[in-house]
Amino acid sequence: MNQTKNHNCYDESVYPPGISHEAEWQNYFFVIPYKKKFIVYLPLKRLAFIANQTMVDFAAHVYRNPSSVAGSLHTGAGQFLESVGFFTPPSISVSSLETVPKFKPAIVVLLVTTSCNFHCVYCYASSGNKHGGVMPLETGYTAIDIACDNAKDSGASDFSLCFHGGGEPTLPWHHFRKMVQYARSRDLPAKISLSTNGYWNGQKRDWVLANIDDISLSFDGIAEIHNHQRPLRSGGNSFGKVFDTIKAMDKKKASYGIRLTVTESTVDMLPQSIEFLCRKTGCSSFQAEPAFDHGRAKTGKYALVSRNRFVKAFLLAYDIAIKPNRTMVYSG
Repeated sequence: MNQTKNHNCYDESVYPPGISHEAEWQNYFFVIPYKKKFIVYLPLKRLAFIANQTMVDFAAHVYRNPSSVAGSLHTGAGQFLESVGFFTPPSISVSSLETVPKFKPAIVVLLVTTSCNFHCVYCYASSGNKHGGVMPLETGYTAIDIACDNAKDSGASDFSLCFHGGGEPTLPWHHFRKMVQYARSRDLPAKISLSTNGYWNGQKRDWVLANIDDISLSFDGIAEIHNHQRPLRSGGNSFGKVFDTIKAMDKKKASYGIRLTVTESTVDMLPQSIEFLCRKTGCSSFQAEPAFDHGRAKTGKYALVSRNRFVKAFLLAYDIAIKPNRTMVYSG
């Protein structure tokens, strides 16, 4: 259990009244401000709940004064705490925490930019509205170093670097290439993956296919759906050039999968898109995900609402995919 000092937990300006010393927070009783209330968190009891100021004061008092528990059970606040397990003995001992290995990840995920050359109708991050920021090279290099060093310390034979983000990772082309090249220069081999829209010219496409180990391509199916849901920032169609990327990956026998986003207006056409992809591509793995109610999906009302229709469409698409031995998954 990491008790690294956190502004939200330890800043005296956010202590509830009566709790003003850091030492009192070392007993695994944490209070975190949340939407004008507080999250009360007791990790040793595997317990967290939202409380107002009065409840926080009360909970802190009985936590520090076990002798007051019996009397508190006659109050409404005490009965609430009892109902959520506040008075239950801890399920984790402090001594056992000393055996928990330190968090030393050997995988790093870089969100290189919030800029995008697409203007997808359902984008959760609303990317493509304007130019966003770009991660400094030094930040990426440092993260890569940490993952590589952790892998070496653990005796691993490689480490992993993933490019993802609320924008298109390959759009800042210079930064993207430099980070890939830096990872390849480290002491251990790097397994490099990329989540992308795949809208590249021939030269960039060749470089990506020569230097990236695995690609997750966002592609929404038949041209009618893809062009509508994933237009360029300029408003033009993106299907043709992205499909050229798929053909190039098939020719090279690259490791890749296709991720389809399903909106309320296109959910019933998912089986048609999977049939098209099975017939026209060599892709072995498809992932279908609903458009969630955030960003442009919310403002444009593209978020998937009809859950039963999604289940039906997914199962039909699944049956289509397995016939030619393709994989069809949904993260849920």
